Order: sequence, then structure tokens, then C-alpha cells
Amino acid sequence: MRSEQLISLVRPFLPDLEMSVSFLPSNVGSRVAILSWALQQKSQSILFFTKHAIPSVTALVHHILKSKGCIICADYVDGDPEYLASDRIDVHIASSYSSQRKLNLLIESRKGSGSPLSQDVYVLYHAADIRLHLSVIQPKYDKLKVCYFGALENCKFADDLQGKVTLIDGSNSVKFENGWAKLESFNAHYCIRPKNDNGSYSAKPFTKGIVAAACRSVALVSIDTDDAVELLGSDYPYFLSDASAEDVISGVISLEGDFGSLDWRLALDATMDAGRVASGASLARSLSGLVEDLSE
Repeated sequence: MRSEQLISLVRPFLPDLEMSVSFLPSNVGSRVAILSWALQQKSQSILFFTKHAIPSVTALVHHILKSKGCIICADYVDGDPEYLASDRIDVHIASSYSSQRKLNLLIESRKGSGSPLSQDVYVLYHAADIRLHLSVIQPKYDKLKVCYFGALENCKFADDLQGKVTLIDGSNSVKFENGWAKLESFNAHYCIRPKNDNGSYSAKPFTKGIVAAACRSVALVSIDTDDAVELLGSDYPYFLSDASAEDVISGVISLEGDFGSLDWRLALDATMDAGRVASGASLARSLSGLVEDLSE
């Protein structure tokens, strides 16, 4: 999603920008293969390393790429930059505003150390699967129908939601495809997952809310969710307490009573507005600004 799909989303808006995916050798344990890959990279390129590829930027790979005039960007998504970031990275890519804030905190904490970090941080918001962005999902608004869409093990209080929330497994490509076809039957998305435990400097993008927006549905979300308040607004009416299953179920019941009201319509508008941060046009503006800055 942070390579081929991201390029597909922004390409219509940046037709003159040369973009491609360069795969690291599958035998990543081979030092020679990685060095050969580095030597083949085009001079003056801006290279984005996804979170699993960042450790491949060894001292020698860094030397080769910098000697070719390349700029090295690290795209952490929900990985922990405390362990992934190094002074070999020229630009840090945040996939959310929470991630941007935490990266800046990490950079500040490393000042004065033997290996301070670059202070350049840019946001390229994490988008929903491109199939959602390129589809027109139009649910019916006749009565409240709530679903959770994603990896079921990440649905907080899943066992307590029977009869209130329909769980749709989207944990892999095949299940996503099957579940995606069902989404038009729902007009509200339950977006509460367990707390992020990927590390003190990691943050989860508000992907569940972006999916809800792509499905033209209201998001039911914990107020503590990364980026939720920033994107939905502090006055969003359907922030739920996730302290207990009873609190969550109470919130779902309250939404049921509100269905079709002014608050419900305002919440739908707020969710749709939040989704625009991950649209192809918005991502293209962010990427274009980044490339322009780095090309100066």
C-alpha cells in the first residue's frame, strides 16, 4: 500500500513525475545482493524505504547511495522509529499527524547524541486500500447498520458486540475482496482497536476512519485514537469511551437512537471530510511539495 498503491493513487495528479517501485533482492541476507541493488539505483533519485526495507540502509549502502546523489527517505508507517531511525536517513516520512509529532519528539531527544537525526519530517497520510478509493460505495440510510472491517483480532470487545456490530474479516487480500463486497450494506463503522503497542514513538494512522469515509459511513471511534480528534474535530458527537465493553455498547445504542438526526448527519460530513486527507489529490499535493523541497 505504501509503494505500488500509493503511486497509483497519485499518478493521475502528477503525470510528469517519474515514479517506480524498486524491489530489494529477495535474498535480503546477502550483503552482495543488497550492494548490487544500491549500485543499480539511478543517480539523484529520491528513494523511499518502507518500514521493512529501512534496516537495509547499512553504512555501505548509505555510502553508495549518497555518492550517487540520492536522497534517502524512511517511511515508518506504524513501525517504531526509535529502533528504525538513524543518522543515515535524510528525510523521515510520517503516515499520520500523530506520527509526525512523535518523530519530532524523537529527533529532539537525539539532539546532542553521537548520532543525531535529520530534522526533516514530511507527512504522506496513510490511505485505505486503493479498491476503496476507486470504488463508489453508496450505503442505504434507512436504518442503522454497523460493521467492523479488518483483522478480527484487532477488534476491541469483539465477543461483546454480537447483535450490535457485524464483524467482516478483511485481514488478507482474499478476505478483503470478499468483505469489500459487503460494505455497501452498512452505514456506520466501528473503529475501535486495542491500544497501539508498537513502541513509544510509533503511531497508527487513522485508517479505520479513512475506510469509513470511503464507504460514506459514520465512524464510531475512541477519542484516544491517534489522529481522531485532529481529523474529526473535538466536537465530533460519536467519540466512544473504550474503557469497557458496556461503555462501547452504550455508545452504539446511543447512535442507534440518533440515526438520521442532525448530529448523525454532521458526523457523516465530518467523517467524509476526514477521509479527504488520504485522497489521491491530497497525497499528490503532499508528495509534490516534498519533491519540490528536496529538489531545491
